Amino acid sequence: MNELRIKVKGKRIIPENEPPTGLLRTMYDNLGRCKIKQISAFTDCCETSIFACMEHKFRRKCTWHMCSQAVVKGLLLLMVPLPYYVRLFIYYNYEHTEMSLRREAMAELGCKEKFDLYRTNVIQYLTPFHSIFVATYCFYFLAGLVIGFSSYAFREKLKSVARCALQDMSNVSQTGVLGVIIRTLLYPYRKCGLLAFVIAPFYGVIVTPLLVLLFLLYCVPTLYLSHRVPFHAKKLIGNGVLPPEARKYKFKKMRKLGSRISKVDKAVHRDGEEKEEESCCPSDMTFSGLATVRDFLLQFACSAFCLCILYSLSLIFAESAGLIIEVLAFTMMGIIVNAGSVLKYVSMVLLVFVYMHDCYNNVYENYVTFDKTIIDEMIDRTTEDLRKIASMPSSQQANAAFLVKCVDELNEMQPQLNFDKKEIRWKVGQLLLFLDSHDTPRIPLRLFQKLCEVRVHGAPGPVYINLLAATGKFMIIVVFLMFVMIVVMAFGNVMAMSSTNTTLATLAGGFVPMLLKNVLSSKGTKLSLKSISFKGQVDEIITAYKQYWPVLDLVATRDIPEEEGEGGEEGDNNNDDDGAKDSGGAKPSSGDKDSNGVKKDKDNEKDKDKDKEKDKEKDKEKDKSKDKDKKDEKGDKNKDSKSNDLDTFVKKKPENKQGEDKKDKEANGEGDGGEGGKKVVEEEDEGLVDLFVDFSVADTAAAWSIYGSSESLPHQPDSFMPAYFTDHLYVETENHIDDDRTYVA
Repeated sequence: MNELRIKVKGKRIIPENEPPTGLLRTMYDNLGRCKIKQISAFTDCCETSIFACMEHKFRRKCTWHMCSQAVVKGLLLLMVPLPYYVRLFIYYNYEHTEMSLRREAMAELGCKEKFDLYRTNVIQYLTPFHSIFVATYCFYFLAGLVIGFSSYAFREKLKSVARCALQDMSNVSQTGVLGVIIRTLLYPYRKCGLLAFVIAPFYGVIVTPLLVLLFLLYCVPTLYLSHRVPFHAKKLIGNGVLPPEARKYKFKKMRKLGSRISKVDKAVHRDGEEKEEESCCPSDMTFSGLATVRDFLLQFACSAFCLCILYSLSLIFAESAGLIIEVLAFTMMGIIVNAGSVLKYVSMVLLVFVYMHDCYNNVYENYVTFDKTIIDEMIDRTTEDLRKIASMPSSQQANAAFLVKCVDELNEMQPQLNFDKKEIRWKVGQLLLFLDSHDTPRIPLRLFQKLCEVRVHGAPGPVYINLLAATGKFMIIVVFLMFVMIVVMAFGNVMAMSSTNTTLATLAGGFVPMLLKNVLSSKGTKLSLKSISFKGQVDEIITAYKQYWPVLDLVATRDIPEEEGEGGEEGDNNNDDDGAKDSGGAKPSSGDKDSNGVKKDKDNEKDKDKDKEKDKEKDKEKDKSKDKDKKDEKGDKNKDSKSNDLDTFVKKKPENKQGEDKKDKEANGEGDGGEGGKKVVEEEDEGLVDLFVDFSVADTAAAWSIYGSSESLPHQPDSFMPAYFTDHLYVETENHIDDDRTYVA
């Protein structure tokens, strides 16, 4: 097996300038996604059943962690539209009575109510319990229930459609749209010469509405998603394909029109190159996705569901955004009108925000420096392999993953298949550096978290500890600012100070913490990777680091060993036809053929066919003898199991690797939890709702390739597949993985 293909989520790997250290992100990860379970103080409680000693009376196990996840999902579903709740509160307290009186007056006068874009909004015109708003509420909660509590496969399909559409929107180039419009307007001048001055006015009248429509479709987000979501639903859902004859004789005009639209579509996106399985721009506009009624219904249902959710959320958040804009506008007007009495409070609030940003930004800068240092260290360990990939152009470069060379060669592990979860996973060690097609280096998030906990002078430490320390400093500054504010206001009232002097005194006292920090405080110790202690601990973490990656596909090539006593020209030709990759094997020479020997060529072809048939018969006899030996060893229980289907072996679980998996999990901080020493399998983002969608390159369907030399990659045994897997499947292994092999994320 020369090629490993895995799936990699963008949130599991981080670039050098985006460490997961933000205050809101940390709160969301620990409270919203229940990652607080990874802290040792919470682990035992999170893995304990909510039924305590009565757990054995219930069929399904329900831990406090699972219960907390369900509660958090419900709270997030209710808390996301919080600005809209404020909008409803303001409407029913201040606007509902006035709008009712207006409608009564218009009814008495016989007038009709019309929507005014500048004076009224949608909620005033329709009221919050109009049928449109009721449908909006239903779709919102339905979407929340589907995303939060539906099956993993169904949820991922919907998320993939939405993610692809949003990625397309982020790749739209406004300059590309303007370029298409300008080229279209200049078309008569390119084709007709001076006659274009006569034709251009008539041409412009015809083309202008189409160009305006083109501009709106690609530059207005809601309209863009309205036509992009159905396209990706057609592309990602259903596998129906029209037969070749139907594709050849039907939809000719539609395909010609589609090819022209596709050219325009590629011109307005930044990424013009088309890549297999990852193109974010449509390369064709055929109707292959509508080949079957089932696929059509699935695509239509998915498109309608996504579009209804899009319009519902757009309506809710448009009303919320309108409220926020109005509040900010009237607040600014109030500050300007009452500047004399309000300015000192405004200056103090601004100082609070400045100090808050400064405290938490210091934490961010420390981890950015640490992240860059770690990535540079990983790049130095894989320089030779990295240069081969980075030197390629981005259009030909695939996403690559590099195995970092381990110092302790005895502890190097081989990739192993794991069947603990519903999806098959590779357990890979020392896979620590990822390079996308745009040469952006990334490292696993879990590796970053482990390296942060290295106990070396100058190391940053865990993220939550630094955030708590920054919060403590910020609270001290807030208390000091409140003390300054009270003193200034007290003396201002006693001494009858003007508002200008009071504001200046407030600012002068507010800058004291910044002065103390920048002048009197000592600078922190910087981390140095050149120290022996740090390098030693990094080597220990790299040696013991193992992580599970979901399998996308299993690509195996059959190795037919060369028979003893067979050689010469016929054996070499046979090995070449079977695709053997042994470098020691000879290749068929063209000099053995005569220039006019047509009969010899035919005889050679017949000999090749005979040799192939003999080899196949020998392989069948060997397989039968192996099967008989294994049946005798296993006993009567396995007499009826004659199926060699790959799926049946994939679904089975190895029983002889529990001890090894347990050691690996203990090395990664994944010990046993709960009562009775039950094995706890870590849930890597399964069943969790992530509201933050990552549109980076890492989260696309791009290919990730493992690259390495015989020095950087560990030596493989005869097979790293489970025993029951290799009993029926001969897997080819080598001492290194070829540079042109990929495993896809």
